[in-house]
Amino acid sequence: MPIDIGMKQIHRFVLPISLSLVFLVFVSLPVTSLPSPALALEQYQGVCPVIVVFYRSSDEPRAFSFNLALSTEWDRIESRNIKTVDVGPGRYDLDTIANKLGIGTTDFAVVALGLHGDVLYRTNEADSLAQLLKHIDLERNRDHSSLTGKNP
Repeated sequence: MPIDIGMKQIHRFVLPISLSLVFLVFVSLPVTSLPSPALALEQYQGVCPVIVVFYRSSDEPRAFSFNLALSTEWDRIESRNIKTVDVGPGRYDLDTIANKLGIGTTDFAVVALGLHGDVLYRTNEADSLAQLLKHIDLERNRDHSSLTGKNP
């Protein structure tokens, strides 16, 4: 003998299960629509300097420390029109980017790229934000000097 539980009760159980299945399918899809590693960095060439935070493990404490320093100095970063790019596991081909940045097999690195995409400064230290900004500012002063013909 069939049991009558009513349509409202069926919807109350079926809808959450359906949404859960859709979520699981979405999460399990391969990440192939991301831009190539070269495009992620080269899109800023000629536009602005870039600070790349590279880490091979999402548990890397130096990446956390550096990103915390970035967040506390965010106004300085934005006022200089500097973009930041996090390069971590699951987002990009880490070996390709490591080779492009010249950092080899290191687990963590921070790299400052100049306006024209050249490497200005490269380090494995988490407390390097001041040095990175210094090198970016030096490049800007050099570029400004070459345009105006004056020393900074």
